[in-house]
Amino acid sequence: MRRPRRSRGVPIAISFLLGAGLGSQASRAEEPPPPTEGPVGEDPPTSAAPSSAITGAAKAAYDAAMVLYADGDYAGALLGFQRTHDLSDSPDLLWNMALCEKKLGHYARAIRLLQRYQIEGGDRLTDKDRTGAEFLIEKMKSFVSTVRLTVNEQGATVFIDEDLIGTTPLAKPLLIDMGLRRIRVVKKRFSTFDERRQIVGGTEIAVAVRLEEERHEGRLVVIAGKSDRIWLDGKLMGQGRFDGAVPTGGHTLRVTAETMKPYQSEIIVQEDRVRRLEVTLEPEPKPGLPTWLVVAGTSLLVGGLGFSTGYLLFKGGEAPEPTRGNLAPYSIVFRP
Repeated sequence: MRRPRRSRGVPIAISFLLGAGLGSQASRAEEPPPPTEGPVGEDPPTSAAPSSAITGAAKAAYDAAMVLYADGDYAGALLGFQRTHDLSDSPDLLWNMALCEKKLGHYARAIRLLQRYQIEGGDRLTDKDRTGAEFLIEKMKSFVSTVRLTVNEQGATVFIDEDLIGTTPLAKPLLIDMGLRRIRVVKKRFSTFDERRQIVGGTEIAVAVRLEEERHEGRLVVIAGKSDRIWLDGKLMGQGRFDGAVPTGGHTLRVTAETMKPYQSEIIVQEDRVRRLEVTLEPEPKPGLPTWLVVAGTSLLVGGLGFSTGYLLFKGGEAPEPTRGNLAPYSIVFRP
């Protein structure tokens, strides 16, 4: 397998930044030639990112990544090439990153990087570059499966193992490495889909995910009279007794029955708790004389008025003048 050539000169110390860390001393690597047409399975890093195109910290990270790749430290080389790509925004680094992922057995990631390389490279890529990318993609397809993932909710986040894939609906099927893979779909206020699937390479799989809205509930028990109707938030829940799950929070409870005073109360139901109420309705008052009539009659009797006056009062007329006698004053003499 073709490897990057090392300089025959005296080794020099290079310092590079990977994330926030410092690099180590290593021999400076020369850029290897680009991959040839055959066999393209020989996959050294490409020289498409020449030293003249990147400078400073990006060049130091690139040189160090080349050394790490040559030494078989593909995880370290991947970080170096990723750092170089972040600093230079050169699509050519995607090729090198794809080769590192391939060496690590992350074939789905490698294919995605090569597809990005083809798109972002644009007119800069030669026919040999495109042929090499296509060859590697075809070579790795037998180690991945195509998964058509459908989710009943939009805006859900999809993870494969620990990789963030995207949000639903997904634009295209997923590529997943063969082996035991973890498929996870997450959305706030919905149940989480978390399942492990054994993936066989070179196949196509359909996975349907149904997310259920999370319900925060408590239990409400209402005991009333046998014929009493029980209402909750304006909805008839039963007669005589209700025992069931209701959403947490505030509710309006109402209990009604014929000839009985209705009962109404505001209640709070707590999550995973039982709220129990016993309701006893009171009878409605029986019909009788109007209240104003009872009060007026009582007042008249207490005031000492006679029947005729009370009668006339109820009749609505005025009392007549008292009848006057015709005897002269002091005309009656009492004798012993």
